[in-house]
Amino acid sequence: VIPEGVTEVAPFTFNGCNTIQTLSMSKNTVRIEESAFQNCIRLKNVTLGESVTVLRTSAFHGCEALESVTLSDSLTEIGNSAFRDCKLLEKLILPRSLTSIGDRAFNGCDGLTRVRFTKPGRWSVSTKKDGKGERVLLLFPKNNATLLTNDHANAYWKRK
Repeated sequence: VIPEGVTEVAPFTFNGCNTIQTLSMSKNTVRIEESAFQNCIRLKNVTLGESVTVLRTSAFHGCEALESVTLSDSLTEIGNSAFRDCKLLEKLILPRSLTSIGDRAFNGCDGLTRVRFTKPGRWSVSTKKDGKGERVLLLFPKNNATLLTNDHANAYWKRK
């Protein structure tokens, strides 16, 4: 459990920590910075506190045992590669507050088969095969979207 007084988990704080299995954020935590929990290979369950608004680049990248993530209803941004290579993650509920999903945020999440949106109509989900024939999950806003890259297999979308 992240203590109540912590408002931010700094970059690389728990990077490579192989003893954490469950993570619960306090209600005061607002941001999880770059690679804060990257390669925590035994991390299975994550619950973000109600105030978390930002997950930076590679926040949970390489957490290969991660099965369950409860996102904050206040979350607005999921950074590049935030959940990359979380192979056991099967389902995800995206909050209505979400406005930005970074490049390769869910790349390598081979088990991710169910994505639900708390506000239907804002986001769309699609799959396609990349140049190697691997399934790629695409999440993108339906309206007012700006495509920031031309490579649709690794697209970064942001709501206007």
